[in-house]
Amino acid sequence: MTTAANYRQSTATTLLAISLALGLSVIPAQSPAQTNADVSPVISNSSGPEMAPETIELDERWRVGGEESEMIFGHIFRADTDADGNIYLLDTQQSNVPVFSKSGEYLRTLSREGEGPGETTEPVDLTMMPDGTLAILQRFPGKAVKVSLDDVPAGSFELGDSKDGGFSALYTGRHRNGNLILVAQKSTNTETGQKQKTYVSRFDSNGKELARCFETVHTMENANPVLSEVAILNPAVFGSTVGPDGRIYVSNNFDRFSVNVYSPEGQLEYVVERDFKARQKTRLERDRLQSVFDVWARGQLKTKIENNAMTINDIYIDDDNNMWVKHSRSGCYEEGATGFCYDVFDSNGVYKRQVTLACEANPDDDQIFRVSDNVVIVVKGSIPALYASMADGNQKLDEEDLMQEMEVVYYRIP
Repeated sequence: MTTAANYRQSTATTLLAISLALGLSVIPAQSPAQTNADVSPVISNSSGPEMAPETIELDERWRVGGEESEMIFGHIFRADTDADGNIYLLDTQQSNVPVFSKSGEYLRTLSREGEGPGETTEPVDLTMMPDGTLAILQRFPGKAVKVSLDDVPAGSFELGDSKDGGFSALYTGRHRNGNLILVAQKSTNTETGQKQKTYVSRFDSNGKELARCFETVHTMENANPVLSEVAILNPAVFGSTVGPDGRIYVSNNFDRFSVNVYSPEGQLEYVVERDFKARQKTRLERDRLQSVFDVWARGQLKTKIENNAMTINDIYIDDDNNMWVKHSRSGCYEEGATGFCYDVFDSNGVYKRQVTLACEANPDDDQIFRVSDNVVIVVKGSIPALYASMADGNQKLDEEDLMQEMEVVYYRIP
């Protein structure tokens, strides 16, 4: 039986697969995340909000996929919307983007697997672009492949400069009101291993970096290699977004509740924090993660799984510049509750509300995408399908993890 205490975050595990595919075989010594709290204001909040908790019952409008549907998905990793309210789903397994109207009508499928114009291999994310195209982000080499909304190739760009040596990987991207941010990694060899720089920057539609706001550096040493969760799951990858006014928000710590807020020009303006007790992983979480690490370690590497779940795993900024944060306890407020709970901070970083978006969802197995202020997409069965694809044949996985069909549900927020 699923309880709210078994909550986990699916975006982090999806990107775990991406990170593991880079072939990480060493444990990095992580430099401190950039908080600059000594020179920038810190907005400190208590563990509770100013207002009483609120529950919003979501209004289901349509669903597609599942066992009885003709529409079959591989693995839906991301959802986005355009100005007309159409829904774009990134299927990372089939390397394409099914598109549905806001009323649930299937419209078309964009892109396909390949290396030609408008095609990708191993896509990891998608986002609308300032020039009106859709960008499908490819992990490695870090590349944004653009198509028009009716599937005409519209060019592409790669991150990094090959003259610098090493390689670049692209993880996530977000766009809002003409402002595009990308989260990427640059890796270069050293005499004793490898240096990995993870950064968050604002870009234009042609891939020109306009402002870098955040970066951390890991030094990868070849001696005594260990496959480490903290080494792979950088919180900036999962908790970075851009608001309607162009401000950039970045989660900066695995264990703490802390968000850096930057100007569009990349200057740190303030840090939002709140008292937060880290939550220990459930047995289900640990078994699923360990099953993946066992496969990727191939019996040649030590593995290190953290006892606690990563604190912040998603951030959404609404049209009024309120910050909605989903974290490791977002499913734990009410025993047996269904749906997802957010901590809501106002535009000044003050913890105002705790809002549960109630719907037919199991936080152990389903993931949620807030695509606009009024629309939520829930992908049912996404998490077990992800683990099954990453840890094929591992006996730690439950048989149900190998059999669930993915279903996409469209909800309106009243």
